[in-house]
Amino acid sequence: PKSSQANKHIAIVIFGGLGDVLLASPVIQALRTYWPEADITLITEKRSQSSAQLLPVNDIKTLANRDRLALFLGLIKTFLQIKPAIVMASGRSPFVSLAMKLAGIPVRVGYLASGGWLNRLQRQWLTHPAKLKPAIYASEMHWELIKALLGDHVPEPVLPLRPVVDAATLKLPVDKFQALWPSETSSRVLIHPGASRLSVQTGALKQWPVAHWVDYIERLLTQTNPAISVGLCGGPDDAEVLRQIEASLSAQAKEKVIQFMGKTASILDLAALIQSADVMVCVDSAPMHLAVALNKPLVAMFGPTNPDVLLPKDNHRFKAVFRSDLDCRPCLWTVRKQVCDEPTCLSVPPQAMIDATLALLAEHVLEPLL
Repeated sequence: PKSSQANKHIAIVIFGGLGDVLLASPVIQALRTYWPEADITLITEKRSQSSAQLLPVNDIKTLANRDRLALFLGLIKTFLQIKPAIVMASGRSPFVSLAMKLAGIPVRVGYLASGGWLNRLQRQWLTHPAKLKPAIYASEMHWELIKALLGDHVPEPVLPLRPVVDAATLKLPVDKFQALWPSETSSRVLIHPGASRLSVQTGALKQWPVAHWVDYIERLLTQTNPAISVGLCGGPDDAEVLRQIEASLSAQAKEKVIQFMGKTASILDLAALIQSADVMVCVDSAPMHLAVALNKPLVAMFGPTNPDVLLPKDNHRFKAVFRSDLDCRPCLWTVRKQVCDEPTCLSVPPQAMIDATLALLAEHVLEPLL
């Protein structure tokens, strides 16, 4: 019951990148709504520590993702230090369930393995086992954790279920970035072309070719109905691809493109920049999930990954563009851990991205102004 847990300490374990944390954010929002006075600690990897600035948590603990044993021991040590009454784990690793049990956590919430001896062991390790539904949108899958914990008391989710970042509460500096766009009359398309350095290092390639970005930008800038302003943004990991794109643009296009690289000093700045645009365009990446959390109209290029599990279903504000003529995709994470030697799926035609962008502008930007 709510009253007995009102002042309890709750920890939620979310390993992965910023996108993984954002996909699990509806769980954090639900915990905060159900127990507004509870202390909530987010336990995540160091690369995702900036996510705490976006979400209603009281504290964050980060662990270095060196190897499984070090992560396992570090997790137990963290549990013993902070002594939470409830721990909820959004990942599928059974080692997190075991760490909860060994640390003596009273209420342990996590996913069960699909079957076999590991399933039987986890039923002893978890006090509140949740159904794992990996084929659905990740935020909906994580909602099973709330259902497992609260049972008949589970709140109705806000549909369509998606990550939520409360821009008003965070007081994002949107005005600072609005002033950098050229005029109020043109439509603002913000492009984030990069993916994380880790995805490149591990062979989980998701980037669109530079030549396609250049073609896309050049064509966008020739549009007169509506007239479109184009902005380029990215973090340190994206510096090289942004340099290549800028170097390949025509002299005329270079003069028109607004370069936001180096103007965002934090994740809150990036969120404010996304808010200042009319449409966000990117690949499958953490900025994509941030745009969804801000409910910003989005065009996302997908190669080997599956938009059905990474974007909210039946939401016309978010458009996934991919090669529908390839039977082999999506493959990443389900069939293979790295892309194949010839990732044809990344060669999405620029015209398909243009069409999706113009459709979004017509549906969600221009039409409401009429």
